[in-house]
This record gives sequence, structure tokens and C-alpha cells, in this order.
Amino acid sequence: MKTLIITLVLAFYGFNIIAQEKTAIKEGNWVIVSNVKTPKNSTVMFYNDKQELIYSELITNKRLNIERKKVKLALNQVLEKAIETEKVISDKNLVITALKAK
Repeated sequence: MKTLIITLVLAFYGFNIIAQEKTAIKEGNWVIVSNVKTPKNSTVMFYNDKQELIYSELITNKRLNIERKKVKLALNQVLEKAIETEKVISDKNLVITALKAK
């Protein structure tokens, strides 16, 4: 009985580590800032690994649901593009373009 419990705990721990490694982006992160009174207006900000703002975009008339896989993938793709340029990006519609492409 003891062996079964230990085996299950170790198996669960191993699966948990694998799941976390696939979704982690180590080069930077993104943050969505919105207001409860105006949920369709959001600002998406992208930061590098030093927590310096590298790109920011204002999204209007569209509610971003970060629970959806499509939105997360689009934001992660824009983050990768922003990090590849290695400088502050001027105003472009990278997020809207990435969301429409999916």
C-alpha cells in the first residue's frame, strides 16, 4: 500500500513538471490592463526579462479573454516577435493582427 501511494505521488509530480515546462516563456512576459467599467478597452504591455517595457498596444472594442488558448497563443507569439527585435517597437497593431490570424 505504501509503495502504491509513493508511486502515485511521484507520477503526479512528474506530470506536473512536464506541463509547466511547455507553457513557460523565459524571455519575458505580457500583462493585460483593463477596467471593470470598460471591459472592451484594454492595454497589453510586453516586458523583456529585465522587466523593461518593450511594446505596448491599446485594444479597443474587443474583450480579451485570457482563459482562451487562442488569445494566449497570440500574445505569446507577439511577445516572441517583440523580444526578437531587441528594441522598443513603435506603434503597430501586432496583437490585433495575431488575434485575427487565429
